[in-house]
Amino acid sequence: FVVPSGVTSTEYITKIEFIPGNRSIVHHVLLYQDQANTCVTLDNNDPGPGYTNFGGVGSNTATLIAGWVPGQGMYELPANMGIQLQANAKLIFQVHYPGGTFGQVDSTQVRMTFSSGTVRNVSLDPIINHYTSLTDGPLYIPADSVKTFHGQEFVSMDATIISIAPHMHLIGQQITNYAVTPIGDTIPLIQINDWDFHWQGFYNFRQPVHVPYGSTLYAHATYDNT
Repeated sequence: FVVPSGVTSTEYITKIEFIPGNRSIVHHVLLYQDQANTCVTLDNNDPGPGYTNFGGVGSNTATLIAGWVPGQGMYELPANMGIQLQANAKLIFQVHYPGGTFGQVDSTQVRMTFSSGTVRNVSLDPIINHYTSLTDGPLYIPADSVKTFHGQEFVSMDATIISIAPHMHLIGQQITNYAVTPIGDTIPLIQINDWDFHWQGFYNFRQPVHVPYGSTLYAHATYDNT
């Protein structure tokens, strides 16, 4: 769904909260921004409210700025940090509704608080993903099997991580994320031994975690399809 932001100058989001209108059918919400009209065109060419697109929003210039999954509450960034919302951007809500929900009604909201001062810009990046990161993919779990997948990505800049959001679906069982620096030090990020799809979200670190250039990010995820 494409919604004009109504924001005429660059702002920085410091708090954001999604309110699913129908929690029984809202699987997740990803919020993008885009100054181009690609998504507007897609919406105009698709009958009814919004448009159908699987994986992303169909625009190469759209950037991810926030997300909601079952279990996620209000997300507040650390002091003096914010997610940049560009002037006159369109907000694109990618709402995932499972099959079998045709005819049901949903009215999901998002509430944002902007900073009035100078803040450090924060980006939301799906660095490790099942499209480009798997070393033993594809992500296919045969029936009656338990299978572990491994992903990794090279860190091409000096990075500061303030939160992490591992994501699996209902048959997810365990997931671990960590980084290894160029000198071989391990930086633990998160380990979930008993995955619960209905209790997930962005996990904030007590202190920002520095991951130096040249490190490698790793993920190990186990699925139980028995």
